[in-house]
Amino acid sequence: MLRAELALCDRWGIPHSHLLGGPRRWSDLDREKALAYAQLQHVTCDCGTRMEEWDPAQGGHRFAYVGDSWRCPGCELLDAEREGHADVKGVKHALRRNPELAGDDG
Repeated sequence: MLRAELALCDRWGIPHSHLLGGPRRWSDLDREKALAYAQLQHVTCDCGTRMEEWDPAQGGHRFAYVGDSWRCPGCELLDAEREGHADVKGVKHALRRNPELAGDDG
């Protein structure tokens, strides 16, 4: 929970105490949290893991994670749209609700 809160604070440029309802003033603790979060981001790979999690010498395990995959119908549709316009520059792709299903919650 704290990591998600600090990610919001980082994105919005606000102190953690302000996110929790306090004034928009950076306390020493807010700065410590922001610096710790920045350090964590610095050592975290794009895949979301850190090297020590994989290194047995640092308390990790060579198979600390297992791969997983899933199919997202939305991403599949966007990929198909992109493939259909691969030779055209500047085309943007997005999903929008099907107007035939307006008011349908799922």
